[in-house]
Formats: sequence, C-alpha cells, structure tokens
Amino acid sequence: MKVIVVGAGGTARELLRRLGEAWDVTLVDTDADRLKLAAAVRPFTSIEGDGSSPVVLAEAGIATSDALVACTNNDAVNLAACKEALEANVFRVGAMAADPERMIDYQNLGIAAHSPDSLAARWLELDLEPRRVASMAFAGGRAEAIELEVGSDSPVAGKVLRDLPISDWLIGVIYRDNELIIPHGDDVLKVGDRVTVVGPSTKFGEIIALFTSGQAKFPLEYGSLVVVPLRGIEDLETVFGEAVYLTRNSLAKGLMVVFREGEDSMELLERASRLAPGVEVKFHEVRGKPVDHLAEVASDVGGVIVTRQLSSRPAWWPLAQAKEARLAYETGVPVLIARGTYPYREILVPARPTAAGRAAIRAAIDLARLTKAELTGLAVVDATFIAGPDVADDARAAAARLKEQAAVQGVSVRRKVRRGNPIRVFLGFTTDLTVLGMRQRSVGVKIAEHIARDATSSVLLVPTKE
Repeated sequence: MKVIVVGAGGTARELLRRLGEAWDVTLVDTDADRLKLAAAVRPFTSIEGDGSSPVVLAEAGIATSDALVACTNNDAVNLAACKEALEANVFRVGAMAADPERMIDYQNLGIAAHSPDSLAARWLELDLEPRRVASMAFAGGRAEAIELEVGSDSPVAGKVLRDLPISDWLIGVIYRDNELIIPHGDDVLKVGDRVTVVGPSTKFGEIIALFTSGQAKFPLEYGSLVVVPLRGIEDLETVFGEAVYLTRNSLAKGLMVVFREGEDSMELLERASRLAPGVEVKFHEVRGKPVDHLAEVASDVGGVIVTRQLSSRPAWWPLAQAKEARLAYETGVPVLIARGTYPYREILVPARPTAAGRAAIRAAIDLARLTKAELTGLAVVDATFIAGPDVADDARAAAARLKEQAAVQGVSVRRKVRRGNPIRVFLGFTTDLTVLGMRQRSVGVKIAEHIARDATSSVLLVPTKE
C-alpha cells in the first residue's frame, strides 16, 4: 500500500518508525536536511517540495495512493494537502493540527486530526493501521501498551498463549464477545479477539509483526485434502489436472480421487498416480456416479472439491439452484468448477463487506499469494438513478479495505469500481479464476450462481462460516 507523508519533522519520523512493512512511503518536505534525517528511520521515496502544491502531490503519486498524512507545522499546508487527497479519492486521510484551534477546520473536512503532542504519531499510526486498535506509552516512553485485533489470517490465531514467542511482552487482557478475559498460558487466541499487550518500546516492531502480519491458510480452515471425482480416463487431462495444480499451489496435504468401480479402474488409478508426481494421492472407490458421493466424502475429509460443471439447467430456470452451490452448502467446503484455465495468473474477487464477501476475499488473497497471481477486487454498483451517488463511495471504500487486507500478506490488488448489472460486469472481465462467496438461501438463484454457470474460466464457490 502507498502512503504520502507531508512533512518530515519529528512526528513524521516517529510515524515512519511505527508503520508496518506493507506501507510504501513517499515523504514530502521543503527542507532537504529533514528528509536526510528521516532517511535513517526507514527507506522511503523523498520529494523536496511544497506538500500543499497539486503539482508536487501529483509527482508523489496521489492519484494511486491509499493514504495521506499531513503533519507539517503549518495548518494551511496540511489542510491543502488533505483537500487534494479527498479530491483524489484517497481512502485514508489523517493530519496533525499544528494549532489546536484549527481542529474544527479539519473536522469540517471529515479528517481525523490530532494535536501536536508526543502522542500525535501514535494516533496517526492507528488511523492508518486498522488492526491496531489503541496504543499508549508509559514509564517515560520506555514501555508501551498496544491493543491489537486478531485477524483471520493472523499467525497467532488458534495459538496457545504459552507457545507464543513473546518472552519480553505480556498479554494482559483479551476482549472477546463483550467479555474481558484475564488470560492464562493455556488460553487460545481466536479470530476477532482484541488483545492488550504490554512490553518494552524497543521490541515494538517485533510484537506488531507477530500479531498483524498475515499468512495463507487455504484450504486448511475447511480441511486438508482436495477431493476430485473422476468419471473415467477422459477426466484425467481436464479436471484432474486442475485438481493437481490446486493441491500443489495451496496448503492442501494431498489429493483424494473418488472413482467408480469397474473394469478400467486399475488403469485409471495408475495413470492418475503418474500425472501427480510428488503429490500424495488417495483413492476412494464408490458404486454409482462419483459426483453422487462427493458430499459424504467431502464431509469426512474436508478441504475443497474440484469438479467439472454439474448444472445443466439455464441460470434463469425458476428455483433452479446450482448443483455446485448446493454441494458447497451441504459439505461446508469450497467447490471449484474446473474449466482448465490454470495456472492462475489472474484472480477476480468481489469487493463486498458481507459475510459471503469476506469468505471469498480470504480465499482469494490466500490463493493469490500461493500462486503469485494478480488479484483484482471488483465492486459493482447499480446505475446512479437506481442506487444513488453515495453507493459508489461505499464501493470504493470496500475495494480499499480489500487492498489493505491483502497488503498484510504482501499481495497487491488492482481496485475496480463499475456500474451496471453485476452478472454482466463480472462475466465481462478476463480472468483465470473467479472466487465467489456463498450464503444459504431457501429459494431463488443467486448472482454468484449465475456467474458460476456462465463464466468461461474456473470459478471457486466459497461457503461462509458466519
């Protein structure tokens, strides 16, 4: 993610020290000596110039920036820089009010501004880092208390406290489900926990990295195996090949082949084993069609199901729920409709702040990291006369939050906001894999099911656990 910091004084230098490694910083100041002094804190792109100038901010890349912080000792400069950021649709804008009496001017712009005291950098850091909830220093600045939120991709999620490498820090309180918990060594951290950690300021960076860095987990939160049904030899070069690719490019522990008993079973198993060198392949023989047994097999082993398209009815057919969607609901695991568009170089995911959207985003970010694919976050809104002008701002905000979440894992995101019919918009994008979230509904056909049926590339349907 990219942030422009206007001003290279003490507050800016402290902010640079505290920001996570995911931030690509451009520092703007009129004083070359202050820029050189800040260079000792961390690497950044420096621009010597007036941070209130549209020309200078354009050179700094404001059109593609995710955040701007104005912290000079001149409120006129800070306010002008903030206004330019707002006009450029920069998602996060923060500032230091050099004169506390000017705070109202920032508030009128809707800007998060803070007074120029020793805590200014800390408050600005919290404005930029969504997983850091609160922070305060004590013991003359030698110690610090930080409140952090445990994300779904956090390395500490699901870990026992005594196993965490934090000998110099103490976890004082866990806030979970509106209750305060005084933790013990056997307690386990859960996604959504707000954890207060206390320790020396010298180890600030280490504790932040431990709690807020991200790690890929797909598909382990659903299970450890990729399950693929084979109707016969003809499936080996198509759906089986994509199943092998997914197994190798995810954290799956192996591949489960579901096949029908018959005279050609031995040849099928031998050829499947040869086509998956280095992959642990297990075989499950069934009577009848393999696809009819996917639910029972996947419910036992979990993971992700890879299959060819199962639904034959047109998407507009009344109450015709897609078989792939029903399979995802029944098993509680993702279903990949394999159309052979691998390796995945382009992955498309909706940018939506819903339970289904969050499930899809988590899987898409993990796969983009593991396959080194380009990730596009697409937010679609109705025409202005239907949805109103504010909906586009909400869509841009959703796409920006997706970019922030992906940056934790080092995944870059191309944000796209489009108006129109969501089915047509999604089908109009060229991609290798589309990841869609699914929520159960008793009747009707969802937009995701329409897209899954009509797409020409592979589609991953991810059921929500929320």
